[in-house]
Amino acid sequence: MIKEKKYNDIEKGYNEKIQQLKSTIESYKKELQNVLPYKIERNLFHGLSTIFASAETFDDLFKRTIDMISQQLKARYCGVFWLNNDKEMFEYRYGKGYKTGLFPGIPRIGSLMGKCIFQKDVLWIPDTRSISDYIPLNQEPIEYNLLCVPIILFGLETGVIRLANIDQDCVEIAKKILKTIYPLLCSSLERMQLQQQNKQALRGMEASFTIARLLENTLVE
Repeated sequence: MIKEKKYNDIEKGYNEKIQQLKSTIESYKKELQNVLPYKIERNLFHGLSTIFASAETFDDLFKRTIDMISQQLKARYCGVFWLNNDKEMFEYRYGKGYKTGLFPGIPRIGSLMGKCIFQKDVLWIPDTRSISDYIPLNQEPIEYNLLCVPIILFGLETGVIRLANIDQDCVEIAKKILKTIYPLLCSSLERMQLQQQNKQALRGMEASFTIARLLENTLVE
């Protein structure tokens, strides 16, 4: 009886320790869940502020921004789709993961990207299979969730950033961050576009002045 009681006490002690460990692990999990969104948000804002300040061209700014967003949100697919107003189609420009030869241009009317750019707001689709107007892009694996971000430059509907198969742990923070980021991105792209236009205008003026001086020297001679 004494030995049996001793073994029972030992077993009880082990069970109590196991329960304590389980409780500790659960508390760590909850802490990590709270830390992850903060870490993603911090890394994104820090990385994007660096990109916005150091990018040298319009495409450089765009590509580095897309890479940063897709990396932090763990998106399998990330692409920029430019709106061709003549054809009323979205055409793939660049990105990551998409096999562009498997899909044609995507119509503006009747598509989720068209809806996103019309609403001028971030559009989140948690399950693409439940959406009747989802146009599959014939990717493998298929897009099972979708986040669309409008690109509005100088008041004009210009394109959409399309993120798909986002890590579930990143979804809520992704929606929150992108609603904040996309107006800043559009402003930075507008600034970069204006700078490039100004540089081109200056080069044109310099060329005109050079020609004028050559003509003046010719006339003097």
